[in-house]
Amino acid sequence: MAAQVPSNGINLDKGLSFPATVAAQSGANVLDEYEEGSFTTVLRDATSGGNTASIGNATSQYVRVGRLVFFSINLFNINKSGMTSSNALYLTGLPFAASDSSNAGMYSRYCNVVESDEINFTSYVTFDVPGGFSRGDFHDNRDSEIDQTLTVAAIDTASDSDIIINGFYMMNT
Repeated sequence: MAAQVPSNGINLDKGLSFPATVAAQSGANVLDEYEEGSFTTVLRDATSGGNTASIGNATSQYVRVGRLVFFSINLFNINKSGMTSSNALYLTGLPFAASDSSNAGMYSRYCNVVESDEINFTSYVTFDVPGGFSRGDFHDNRDSEIDQTLTVAAIDTASDSDIIINGFYMMNT
């Protein structure tokens, strides 16, 4: 039986509730998931394993609506001691793996905003969540030049650099 909408509209004074265990629904227009939470990220010099930074104060939250994941990551007082300076800088531990299909929509590294303090770069930094992974890569985007992967050496100081990332990505179903 289909839902009936009264002539005076729908009143959601108690909110819209999704079950804890979602039964997958068919159809591209079915909203079957909403979730909020926190997660733990790790700043490292390899895609997995490798050396990790210690973070003085870190908070990471997400909101998932359907397949779209919005996130906010705050990393304050980054200590890079023990990391390999020439290695690329990665952030692992995102709450869900990104869509591994380029036609899934919103598959772009340019949708994420990065603010930083005591980080060296030439133009502006973006955070790329590559398809199929729950990690992100940092890029120094340069006008009229080839973008460069940000390395550990870009963190200026031993223990008081900060990175704030706000963005979103599409995940697999």
